[in-house]
Amino acid sequence: MTPEPSLPGTPPPARRQALASLTREALRSIDRGVVLVSSETCSMAPFLRGGERIHWRRGPRPRRGDLLLFLGRPGPVVHRVVGRRGDVLVTQGDNRPAPDVEPVAEADVVGVVVAVERDGRRWELAGSGPRLYAAGAALLSLAGGVVYRGAVLADAVLRRLVPAGRDVRATRPVAWFLLRGIRAAFHLLFFRACHGPGCPLEEDADR
Repeated sequence: MTPEPSLPGTPPPARRQALASLTREALRSIDRGVVLVSSETCSMAPFLRGGERIHWRRGPRPRRGDLLLFLGRPGPVVHRVVGRRGDVLVTQGDNRPAPDVEPVAEADVVGVVVAVERDGRRWELAGSGPRLYAAGAALLSLAGGVVYRGAVLADAVLRRLVPAGRDVRATRPVAWFLLRGIRAAFHLLFFRACHGPGCPLEEDADR
């Protein structure tokens, strides 16, 4: 068997699997925690733009619309639950055109995000208002996925109508631009309406 190639300085596959297993075992002993969202990713924009502190808790059964913290590749990921396939969860970033390729197994779930801190304020994600926003965001992602797959199919049809060897991507960029605009408008109109103004953080409230 040919060994899997690896970049210089990266652990071999067996070691990566061992480290992932140790991480899972360590997280199983933690009931809740706080994670700083990286500013280098925009997969959850505009809900998460980077720099937020998210509070997660283990225990609640993930529901459609929940923000799920799970162990992905190469590390922890926060994406929204958009469905379930048997024993696994289907997730998708709000700023992604389609669901994640790999569903999330229960063993990889760290917890459900219950609060978000940003700009000196904290928003709780429990209650009827946040749940309504979460369900709407999940349905919007599912609908967007259908539209984007249709755009991919349309580009495939166009590719057959043009000279061979040309990679046609005429419909996908338009669909992606429209989907991002719709998501941004949804967030602008409904985030504050569903979550309220948020609570000032303690360090800011004492000033």
